Amino acid sequence: MANGKIRIIGMGPGSEKAIPLAAIEEASSCDIIFIRTLDHPGAGRFTSLGRAWESFDRIYEEAPDFEQAYERMAETVVGAALKGQEVAFVVPGSPAAGEAAVRAVTGKAGMLGIGVSAVQGASFVDACAIAAGSDILLDGLAVIGAFRLDEQWPRSDKGKRSPFPVPLLIGEVYDRMMAGNVKLAVADAYGDGHTVLVIDAAGDPERASVRRMKAYELDRADMFGSLTSVFVPRPSDAGLTRPCSWPADRIVGIMARLRGEDGCPWDKKQDLKSLRPYVLEEAYEVAGAIDEDDMDHLCEELGDLLLQVVFQARLAEEEGHFDFTDVVDSISEKLIRRHPHIFADVKADTAEKVLRNWEYIKQQEKAAKSAEDGESGPPSLLSGVATALPALWYSSKMQDKAARVGFDWKTAEQAMAKVHEEVGEVEAVLSGDREDLEEELGDLIFAVVNVARLSKIDAEAALKKTAEKFKRRFMYIEARALEMGERLEDMGLERLDALWDEAKENGV
Repeated sequence: MANGKIRIIGMGPGSEKAIPLAAIEEASSCDIIFIRTLDHPGAGRFTSLGRAWESFDRIYEEAPDFEQAYERMAETVVGAALKGQEVAFVVPGSPAAGEAAVRAVTGKAGMLGIGVSAVQGASFVDACAIAAGSDILLDGLAVIGAFRLDEQWPRSDKGKRSPFPVPLLIGEVYDRMMAGNVKLAVADAYGDGHTVLVIDAAGDPERASVRRMKAYELDRADMFGSLTSVFVPRPSDAGLTRPCSWPADRIVGIMARLRGEDGCPWDKKQDLKSLRPYVLEEAYEVAGAIDEDDMDHLCEELGDLLLQVVFQARLAEEEGHFDFTDVVDSISEKLIRRHPHIFADVKADTAEKVLRNWEYIKQQEKAAKSAEDGESGPPSLLSGVATALPALWYSSKMQDKAARVGFDWKTAEQAMAKVHEEVGEVEAVLSGDREDLEEELGDLIFAVVNVARLSKIDAEAALKKTAEKFKRRFMYIEARALEMGERLEDMGLERLDALWDEAKENGV
């Protein structure tokens, strides 16, 4: 007796009106119809064709797991074909989307030489994309199954999942437990506040629903079933993507090669302390490029500064502390936390309110870390100011921190009175003890920085401009001395001062 053939038929994702005519015709010509589940609005069309039919819902109830359930379905379908029957195997949606039972049937049939054909129904993927307002070609779409999260969405070596570069559709979210697994995966990659869509019965005009919620709410919802999927949009802001984005992978890979077994001897020799001077140097060169208003130079210098970040992250990774992804992840999370007026419901409509919120949140974070580390008492407002900053900048930041809690002069004029006071104290010790003079000079400079800050002037930048002005005028004096054939050291202060005034008059 010759083997029969198997026709795998997709019902589409929704109502029976969406079932292709070819599907009905093919099923009508078969001796027996096997329906994977009756939990589909189109299943009734196939039970009413006047053909012998059987549902596999009982197998789901009897089998210990899905793998064995699909194996039993395949044995039943292929067994009927081996008896010479023409067999229809009817499944929800498309036979090519999320149908492990179809894979089991085609695999077993192929080994036994049984012919298999298919009538495609519309996939749940198409229906979900339409329900989510997404275009598969224009936006892209990644599709995975909730049963296969670890296989299809694996974690990195650091135990983290990365976000997809396109929208993500997760099918087979059958119950609350499965939704809990999806919640944890989405929260890991996108943050637990990321908005997702729970789509049920997509493509069925009578039963379809779309619920919008935060990732952390996923397993709090009800109404999960065999037709439930979760749509995860891309973050609307590229900067929200967690962890770091792919363009940085190139420089991270280059640094790994430079530090590798056959890498560069100089790079392999470096450690965190040996790189410290380069970090400062590159930061200053970035500042210099900004001052020059040279965008090409700025691009180059920003790359040099980025190299220092990548280099140090690589060293930390080799010692098992953190890697570049952790660095980007950390600052991304901090930006979201520190901007609740953007990413949460806090109101802050002025720059001043934003700064107050920022400082408050920062102190809360420090207090939490202190408690975690077992430290007693709240951290100081000034503890976060980097001691390695240049002195003028360091002073300004300290003053600014104190000002945020009201410890400040109200006006620059009040601060200027303090400058006059400090000038008198410097004069009083000018010919006295060196340590006393050093202290009083420090107080004077600190007071001047206060005046600059209250006048909205960057003391560091102001002093730098003055130093550059001094440089230009002194170079003018050098050039004029050369023209006159004289040595600077032979000219005397009076003549040098006259040339200085000449430089001023000439706009140098």
